[in-house]
Amino acid sequence: MSTFQRYIGIDYSGAKTSDDRLPGIQAYMATGNSAPEHINIHPRQHNWTRRELAEWLIDSLNSSDTPAIVGIDHGFSFPISYMRERRLTAWNAFLLRFEKLWPLRNAGVCVDDIRFGKHPPPLGKRDALRITEKWTSSAKSVFCFDARGSVAKSTLTGLSWLIDIRRRLKKNVFIWPYDGWLPPRGAHVIAEAYPSIFKRRYIYVTGNEHARDAFVTARWLQDMDHRNALQQYFQPFLTDEEKSTASIEGWILGVL
Repeated sequence: MSTFQRYIGIDYSGAKTSDDRLPGIQAYMATGNSAPEHINIHPRQHNWTRRELAEWLIDSLNSSDTPAIVGIDHGFSFPISYMRERRLTAWNAFLLRFEKLWPLRNAGVCVDDIRFGKHPPPLGKRDALRITEKWTSSAKSVFCFDARGSVAKSTLTGLSWLIDIRRRLKKNVFIWPYDGWLPPRGAHVIAEAYPSIFKRRYIYVTGNEHARDAFVTARWLQDMDHRNALQQYFQPFLTDEEKSTASIEGWILGVL
């Protein structure tokens, strides 16, 4: 029996500001057994802003008790080396610090405004990896900027909005794995995704690569749930020490 009824895949972009329309932001949703469908913000616009996406996601999850699982393609945390240097021992403490240093929800503010400002917040080395990234063949560090496939800007901006989404959601929402490794039945779940892991598994024939990544994320979530396999992915094969670290660093759903 399936755990969820809605499967949302989001490909993210950290370009420009939160109010710029970006082709790199794409969303697909599947319901029940139906194939994932492209979600537009409204009929005349094909590109989302980060602010619009956050508002849509909040409304979508708050307005329905039908359990949904959401996979978003950006990092949800930083490597443990960053945490230890700043004596951060919990994800919530990290989020509070991050929000003060990177006010990226503010109108007109982009990553480079802060990154190249007078007092840029220190980050880690561009090759610093979380455990979950080490367990893949190609995932880049969340501190890697200005390279093909880099995720630094999408992670910084995505984290900023994830904090807001988490704060404003009123329904039973579970941010995996920070709220625990096994979500309670009936909860909405939001998890970090990495479409490169499974993009070759599913046929997608139209749209750009960002739309494809959102589609295959939604399709994989649906497929794995219908196979009763998500419970396995919610509990990757980690030692107690690795699990303790990953509870702060996070984990990519789909990496075992």
